[in-house]
Amino acid sequence: KMGSSKAYLLAYNVSQFCGWTYLMYRLLPYLTLQAKSTTFFPAKNPTSLYVELGDHVKLLLTAAILEIVHAAISIVRSNPMVCAMQVVGRLAVFWLPIHFIAASQTSPGMTFMLLAWCLIEMVRYPYYAFNLVNVNLGVLTWLRYTLFIVLYPMGAAGEMWCYIDALPTLATSKALCMEMPNAYNFTFSPYVVTIMILLGYAPLLPPLYFHMFALRKKVLGGKTGEGNEKKVA
Repeated sequence: KMGSSKAYLLAYNVSQFCGWTYLMYRLLPYLTLQAKSTTFFPAKNPTSLYVELGDHVKLLLTAAILEIVHAAISIVRSNPMVCAMQVVGRLAVFWLPIHFIAASQTSPGMTFMLLAWCLIEMVRYPYYAFNLVNVNLGVLTWLRYTLFIVLYPMGAAGEMWCYIDALPTLATSKALCMEMPNAYNFTFSPYVVTIMILLGYAPLLPPLYFHMFALRKKVLGGKTGEGNEKKVA
C-alpha cells in the first residue's frame, strides 16, 4: 500500500514531467526557427517566445520551490542547500532579467537554457517517479546520470547569456536603482548585482556539477544501485 507522502511525491513528479514535456513540445518550433536563422552566430529569438512560453516556464519553476520544502522536511533525502541553489538559480534568471528586460527575452541563450532544462527534467522526474514504485529502468538511470555532463554546462551558459544580454539595458536604466544620498544611506544598482551574479557562477557551478559526478559514480560505478540516493526529489 502506498503511503500519503509517496502518493503525493508520485503525483508531483508525474505533473512536473508532463509540464516539462509539454513545454518541450511548445519550444520545438522556436528551436527549428533559430536553427534555420542561424549562420555563424546563434540567431536571436522572436519576442513571441517569451510571450507564449513565459508563464508556462514560471509556473514550472515556481512549483519547484516545493522541492526545497520536500528536502527540508525530510520526505526526500536530497540536500536542502543543493536543492535550493538549483531552484533559486533558475528562478532568479527567469524572474529578474528575462521577466523585465526585452533583450534577455530574445537572447539566443533563452533557447539554449530552456532546451537544457527540458531535457534534464524530462528524464529526472520520471526517474524519481519510477523509483517511488520500485521500478528500476536501466536506460533511464543511465540518462539521469549522464546527460547532465553536457546539459548542465549548456543550461548555465544559456542563463549567463541572458544575464549578459541584459547588461546594456541595466547600464543605462535607472529602474530599481537607488543612488546616494538618500534617507536610507544605501545604494543599489541592478547592473552591479547582475555582474556579481555572473561572477558567482565560477565558484558556485563547479560544486553542483561535481556533486552530480559523485552521484553518478555511486549509482553507475558498480556500487549498490538503488538507495545510494533516495530518488524522489
